[in-house]
Amino acid sequence: MRPCLPGLALMSLLLVLAPTQAQQDLPKKRSGWLVLTPAQKEEVFRYAEDYKVFLKKVRSARTSTLETIRLARAAGFEEYRDTKQVK
Repeated sequence: MRPCLPGLALMSLLLVLAPTQAQQDLPKKRSGWLVLTPAQKEEVFRYAEDYKVFLKKVRSARTSTLETIRLARAAGFEEYRDTKQVK
């Protein structure tokens, strides 16, 4: 007797898609966006806008490196040249 291929395929699919007991025991995941305060959401948007400006300026690995160095120097970072600089 030949097995019914559509039925076999359906059973295989159900086994793959059926949630395991471990998956059922996990708490339901919620989006982190739902727990943010309005002030935190505004901070996320400000960060995203700054990042979009950065992405518009840099189009390659070279220009992104140069822009990152420029931003770091503007923020007061100095180039590491000697181990005596580290305290």
